[in-house]
Amino acid sequence: MKKPNKKITFGVIVFLVLLTFLTASVNTLSVASATSYSPHGKAQSAVQLHGIIQQHMADYDFSGSVLVAQGDQVLFSEGYGYARRYFGKAQNTPETTFLLGSMTKTFTALAILDLVEAGQIHLEDCVTDLFPEYTLWSEVTLHHLLNHTSGIPNYYEAFPDFIRYFAGHTTPTEIMVRFKDKPLLFAPGADYDYSNTNYMILSAIIEQVTGQSYIDYLNQHILVPWGMQKTGYSEHVGSIQDMAKGYCLGMIVEVTGFNLSNFYGAGGLYSTTEDLFHLQQHIDFKNLVNENSIVAINSEYDYGYGMMQNDSAEFGKIFHISGGGPGINTVMYTFADTGIVVIILSNNQGFDTERLAQDIVRATP
Repeated sequence: MKKPNKKITFGVIVFLVLLTFLTASVNTLSVASATSYSPHGKAQSAVQLHGIIQQHMADYDFSGSVLVAQGDQVLFSEGYGYARRYFGKAQNTPETTFLLGSMTKTFTALAILDLVEAGQIHLEDCVTDLFPEYTLWSEVTLHHLLNHTSGIPNYYEAFPDFIRYFAGHTTPTEIMVRFKDKPLLFAPGADYDYSNTNYMILSAIIEQVTGQSYIDYLNQHILVPWGMQKTGYSEHVGSIQDMAKGYCLGMIVEVTGFNLSNFYGAGGLYSTTEDLFHLQQHIDFKNLVNENSIVAINSEYDYGYGMMQNDSAEFGKIFHISGGGPGINTVMYTFADTGIVVIILSNNQGFDTERLAQDIVRATP
């Protein structure tokens, strides 16, 4: 009988020990109640909310920051889990910055509406009024772009698209050129198809009309006036202070290094829960989302100008904006009937933010 190779056997044992240690470490991180929250001196309602969030940490690996408000009063604001799990480990706090994903679209829509109010553009303007060379889009209006009813295809769908757009630098114009001669999915206004291309075009329109970069215009007209000091844009966010790393696959795989120029006005901003509360306080929901701006697609999905609206039997009318992506899971709910606001920024891509928000609202008097 052939004798076992002692070096190989020893190597296997070492590997298994290391694997066991790593697995135990990851599991410990995933369920650890990492938070700086202290119940001392806090209202009973806040202690109850803390308990609910801790349960979501233990059961579903919640990691992120949560802000709960009613009207203009913040009732609860805290961070949970880890902003960085492996190198330079740090906990999430209320000041932690997160990538927003498609929550960015609300900012882009607000910038467009700001230009409309200033008389520089009109919602009925066609893309060709600003970019005459895009003849296939001659009937696509700003209204269609804002509501995803343009028929212009999404610029990334297949795996090669993800490689192309996540890895390198691009611009809204480069994306527009790629789709310049592609047929529309349907006649503008005839149907609905969620397409990030719409908001990349809107980013290009903002820059074309103002002569400023997208983020410069946001800073001047929205972010600075509204006191949103920790909201911004950077192609590479690794140097942004207090920035949370994104995680997926059970909070094990760290997602890092993709270039945010590929999302720009469709999904490239970062922010905090506190800054987003400033945003929520400045939005006129009755004018931004109303019977004239919402395009009803079906009973489950109403989208209007960078925002969604649903009517719930349990919670009444709900306005919400959300975002997702590699290591990104974000949402802001405004419950119109009660005035409750729930903002959840999570760096666990697979976490169910809606379930946590519902549990929070049920517990909020």
